[in-house]
Amino acid sequence: MSFTSGDWLVEALRPYAEVHRVVGVARVSGPKAAASEGAIGLVGSVDRVLLRMTDAGGNAVDTPVVVKERKDNYLVNSSMQGGWDYFKTEITAYSRILPLIGGLLKDTGEEIFWPECLGYREHDKLVLEDLKVQGYEPTVSLPPGLDLEEATLVVRSLAKYHAASAVLIERGRIDVDTLQEAPYCGKLEVFNRILAMSMTAVAKYGRLMWPESGQRYADMLENMLPRMEAELKRICGRSKAGWSVINHGDTWLMNFMFKYDSLRKPTSIILSSNRIIDYQIVNYNSFASDLTQLIYSSLTTANRRLHYDALMSSYREQLHRTLGLLGWPEDKLPTEDLLRSEMDDFRFLGLVVTMITVPVVMAGDRVPLPSDGERLEGRTSSFEMRAKNPLFMDHMLSLMKEFDKAGILKPLDYAEN
Repeated sequence: MSFTSGDWLVEALRPYAEVHRVVGVARVSGPKAAASEGAIGLVGSVDRVLLRMTDAGGNAVDTPVVVKERKDNYLVNSSMQGGWDYFKTEITAYSRILPLIGGLLKDTGEEIFWPECLGYREHDKLVLEDLKVQGYEPTVSLPPGLDLEEATLVVRSLAKYHAASAVLIERGRIDVDTLQEAPYCGKLEVFNRILAMSMTAVAKYGRLMWPESGQRYADMLENMLPRMEAELKRICGRSKAGWSVINHGDTWLMNFMFKYDSLRKPTSIILSSNRIIDYQIVNYNSFASDLTQLIYSSLTTANRRLHYDALMSSYREQLHRTLGLLGWPEDKLPTEDLLRSEMDDFRFLGLVVTMITVPVVMAGDRVPLPSDGERLEGRTSSFEMRAKNPLFMDHMLSLMKEFDKAGILKPLDYAEN
């Protein structure tokens, strides 16, 4: 083989080259900073590189790839100190978990919906196919949020992913003890601090922007703070989940990509396929963790209320279909009542992900959290800058009223206890 000497990227592609009968690899250009295409760019940089791959016949093909590299910053370091390594998790997903899931799905004739991994360097670098050159891009729906067709594609993809993971666990191909609980389950200190700052910012601007009838919700958010960690542990505890699977873990709007027709108009979208990216928070928990994040962070309030039942039906139908194709016993299929009950239990997580992710979506930027300790503790933080968006505060007030009416907030309302 002919490989550019001393280039870690080329060296990382040796296994890929052997499988695909590539005899020569060289870097043509790059790295060039890339738009994150869904990645928040907080725990890793995202760059484009052009490689030239040569086969045994001397035919050379220029191949664009995306290179993700670990960042060394406050969030990454604090998370690692707390036991969560985003980059190691993603490399494990691409090197071990996704190939197994992909193998099962291919047996059923299903399309793989994540970017192919071409290589990696342990713990800090990852080489993926470039989805942009294949025509994939983030949602074009307006206002920001998935429409029913987009959301259905994502829900069905998650159902296939969850089904295959459950089969692999049942067959002993994946040991769930090697998978952690998600960092938003109350055990990671840095996430708890981020959530506390988000809640504090929402409460602050709620007092300034909500009518008198909404002031109790600002009080409620402040009252929740001391008990939020315990509540997240209670909700996300593995032992209470009835349908446990391997979760993607970060199912928000910026991690979904689609193909559209040439008009790029939300009213005339034709979707041929979709992709889900960023597997840095893969974890083992209830399926409801993934679906709750998706529904509350990636749909407008109107679409969530209008299409919730349809999306749940799509998930159940695809789940049962994929499990059936993989030989899952019919009498062990998760029932509609079980799925809906778990979704109800996880609705409080919907409030959490709304406070953290929706302001980012509405602000239209891709740096949702500050990356260093000084800014995280800063008096004028990015949390406040986004929380004071009137559209977001209206959204939060509507959600608080909805959850209050459903009794979801009652256990955390000091006024009721």
